[in-house]
Amino acid sequence: MKEQRIVIIGSGGNMGEIFVNRLLASGYPSEQIIGSTRTKPTQNRMKANYGIEVFRDNIKAVSQGNIVILAIKPDVVPVVLPTLRDHIRKDAMIISIAAGKTLETITELSGCPNVVRAMPTILGIIGASLTYWTNSRDLPSMQKADAVKILKTLGKTINTVNEQDITKATISIASGISTVLYILEAYEDACVRLGHPRNEAKIITEETFLATILFAKKNTGSHLAALRNRVTSAGGTSAEILSVLDKAGTRGIIGDALMAGYNRALKLG
Repeated sequence: MKEQRIVIIGSGGNMGEIFVNRLLASGYPSEQIIGSTRTKPTQNRMKANYGIEVFRDNIKAVSQGNIVILAIKPDVVPVVLPTLRDHIRKDAMIISIAAGKTLETITELSGCPNVVRAMPTILGIIGASLTYWTNSRDLPSMQKADAVKILKTLGKTINTVNEQDITKATISIASGISTVLYILEAYEDACVRLGHPRNEAKIITEETFLATILFAKKNTGSHLAALRNRVTSAGGTSAEILSVLDKAGTRGIIGDALMAGYNRALKLG
């Protein structure tokens, strides 16, 4: 079996470095990981911190790998990929995490027929990303298995044959992190308004949300509404809070916000 050599284009960026970090933490040898970045300081830092080979030349990097992780911004994909077209190995696989760039686009720009499109998140740094991914129709089963193994270093994965699901996941998962943090921030501010000091409000917010999620995960057979009813007494304080949220149209606002993000993603894509 051919030894994997994983090239990460954009290894100095947020997601690129997360891949390096998690691959090493998951047991991939440093000799199998090759980075490529633009600046000398980043190159030196990556070498020092991770002990991997790092180039400042994408062409040199991709010529040495049979798996290429494309961890660059979507707007530079049309600039970078054509320069690599004649240098990516014929039997290589590309794993692209460039938002909005379809399998067809990556294949056309790179000339590589073996493509995986994935949408990991920043939570991969703690091994907690939920990554939706899809692949080119004729991707060999061995390369598909390699892709799954790599993506699982970041957390859980969901494979889909419908590429449009990747765009949906961009909103519900990737943008969902910002949405949840916004809600946490609002809850923390509300705790301060109640009279809790800011440091206590932060702890209350984190622990309440974390414990509630764990409670919901432990009771996966129950609908969330059923769990909510279990902890809400009629005429009590919780019922009063939920009444105010319902009157404000909170459910609809959250739904409208996600749909606005989805429509924006369609325009950008």
